[in-house]
Amino acid sequence: HSPRPGHTKVPPILLLLLLLLSHAEEWGPLKTSGAPVGPIGGVLYPFGPGVGDEATHHEDDGTSPEIFLQENFSFFGHVHRSLYVNNNGVVSFGMMVPEFTPQPFPLPGHRPFVAPYWADVDTRLGGNVFYRQSRDPQLLARLAQDLAPAVSPGDPPPQPTWAFVATWDHVAYFGAASDKVNT
Repeated sequence: HSPRPGHTKVPPILLLLLLLLSHAEEWGPLKTSGAPVGPIGGVLYPFGPGVGDEATHHEDDGTSPEIFLQENFSFFGHVHRSLYVNNNGVVSFGMMVPEFTPQPFPLPGHRPFVAPYWADVDTRLGGNVFYRQSRDPQLLARLAQDLAPAVSPGDPPPQPTWAFVATWDHVAYFGAASDKVNT
C-alpha cells in the first residue's frame, strides 16, 4: 500500500512498537515525553466501551474473532489483512494463539505474533481485553507525536492514517486465589 501524496508511510514496526507500549504506564526505551491521555492510571491511549472498543469473552485462553483490518499490515515482509487479539497477551496474524505456552520465543510452528502482554490471563476471574481500529484524528495526531522520536533525523515526521489499539485492563491470572490483577 503506497502512501497518499503528502503522507508519509509509517514503518509497520513503529506502529507495532506503539501497540506494544499501548498497555504500559511508562514509555520505556523511547523516552517519549508528554503526559499520557486516557483514564486515570497513566494509560497511554483511552480504552473501553466509551471509545468504541470491543472486548474478548471472559474466559481462560480466549481470543477475539478474526478482525479484518481497515488497512493492510506488513509484518516482517508479510502482508496481513486480519489479526486476532488473544487473552493471553498476543496479537496474532493468520491464526489464533489462545493458549499460554511458557516456552521461550519463538514458539514451535509458524505462528506470527507480537506479545505485548504475554501472561497466563484468565478473564473469568477479572478484567477485560479491549481492542479497536481507529482513524480518529485526535488519536492519529497523538500517535504521530508519540512516533516522532523514533524517526531518523532528516526523515519526514510520521503521518499515520490508521491505528490498532489493544489493552489488557486489570486482568487476572490463571489459578488466581487473590484479587491481584495487572494492566
